[in-house]
Amino acid sequence: MLPVDVWEWDDKWTALYVERSAIMEIDGCLPRRVADFKAQLCIRRMEENDGETMRQLQARSNPGRQTHTTSRADGFPKN
Repeated sequence: MLPVDVWEWDDKWTALYVERSAIMEIDGCLPRRVADFKAQLCIRRMEENDGETMRQLQARSNPGRQTHTTSRADGFPKN
């Protein structure tokens, strides 16, 4: 369980919190306090799920991960 104070969190969670808050504030046009609150809730949910989302984020940034070899257009009819 994460501490109450955001700035006492581990670096990985704090970095995700700051990033999500900024995205919500800038791209979502939310006031800073609202963006901070929503980002905190989001990160707490991620942490409650035993960091499953964190593992997914790490897999995304892993250059050696497996990728799908089939094209998305395979299901479309050919001209």
